[in-house]
Amino acid sequence: MKKNVSLLLILFLLSCNSNKPTHIDELFKSKEVDNIQHTTIIEITNDDFFHNVFKLLLIGDSLIAYDHSKDYFFSILDLNSRQLTRFGKFGQGPNELMMMPSCLTLLNDSIMTLFSINQKSLFEINIKKDLLPKRKIKFDEGAIRNVIPISSKRYISLGSFEEGRYSLLNEKGEILSYHFDYPSSENGANLSTPLLKYLAFQGQLIRKPGGYFFYFAGRKSEIFEIIKLDDADNPSKVFTFIGEIAQFVPEGDGVNTASVAVKRESKMFFIDSYCTDKYIYLLYSKKVIGDNIYNAIKSNNVLVFDWDGKAVTKLVLDKEVNFIAIKNDNTCMFAYDKDNDQLLIFQLKIK
Repeated sequence: MKKNVSLLLILFLLSCNSNKPTHIDELFKSKEVDNIQHTTIIEITNDDFFHNVFKLLLIGDSLIAYDHSKDYFFSILDLNSRQLTRFGKFGQGPNELMMMPSCLTLLNDSIMTLFSINQKSLFEINIKKDLLPKRKIKFDEGAIRNVIPISSKRYISLGSFEEGRYSLLNEKGEILSYHFDYPSSENGANLSTPLLKYLAFQGQLIRKPGGYFFYFAGRKSEIFEIIKLDDADNPSKVFTFIGEIAQFVPEGDGVNTASVAVKRESKMFFIDSYCTDKYIYLLYSKKVIGDNIYNAIKSNNVLVFDWDGKAVTKLVLDKEVNFIAIKNDNTCMFAYDKDNDQLLIFQLKIK
C-alpha cells in the first residue's frame, strides 16, 4: 500500500512539473491576443535624426532617447513641435559624461537619473531646465555596477558582490544589506566568481514610476522577477520566472580579467521593456542569436504583466521594433524601428 502511495505521489509531482511552462510566453496561451497597427510615423521637423538608439523614455510630451552621437549621449524630442535637441555631452568636465551610462530612471515629470560606472557616480538631469548632468552620489564600493533609486532615500544596485546579487543602499550610497543570489547556470559553465555571474546574467533593472517596486528582465537568459521594498527596507520577490538560460562561455580568472560570451545557439529574450504604474511591458524575442543577431534584437511581441506578476495580455505589433515607451495611462506606445530609422505610435486599449 505504501509503495502504491509513493508511486502515485511521484507520478503527481512529475505531472505537475511537466505542466510547468518552459518559456514565459506560454503564460499567455489562454489570454486574448491584441493585434495592433501603428497609427503614425513621427517625422522630425528640424531635419535632424536619431543616431544610435539604446533606450526610450517618455516624460509628458517629451520623448527622451538614449541616442549616442559623436558628442552627446541623449536627445529629447518635443512631441508637439517635433523638434529634436541633444544633451548629455561627452567629455571630462563636471557636467559631462566620460563613458556610456546605464540605468536610466525617471523620478518624476522632470528628473532623470543615470549611473556612470567609470565615474562611479549617480547623476541627475533636469529635463525641464538646464539638461546638464549633476552628480548626486559618488560610490566607494567598486563592486557596484548598476544603480536605480527605489525611494527618496534608498537605492538598489546590481553588482559583483560576494554576499548576494542585489544590494540595498542608503542616500549616501552606503551598502545596507545584500539580497538573493544569481540563478544557477544549467549548462555547466564555471561561473566561479561574482564578477562572472554578474557578466553572465545581465538585463534591465527598472523601477516602478511610484517607487518601492522594481523588476529585472534578462536579455540573453529568460529571467523576469518583480521585487518589492517594504516599510522596513526588506526586499521580497513578488514574482519570479526562470525559463531558458543562455549557454555561457566564461573567460579570464573572474577577478582581474573576466568576460562571458554566449554560444550561437543561445537566444535573445527581453530585448527591451517599459513600465507604468499599472503594467510592465516586455518586448520579447526568443530568437536564436546565431541565426541572425540583428534579427534577434527586434520583435513585434510585447508581453504585458501587472505588478503582481499576473499575465494580462499579449500585444502583436504590425512591425518589428527594437525599443518601446508607453504613456503612464497605458493609452499609447511609442516604438523605434532601428532598421528603417522610424519612430512609430501604437494606440493601446488595455484596461
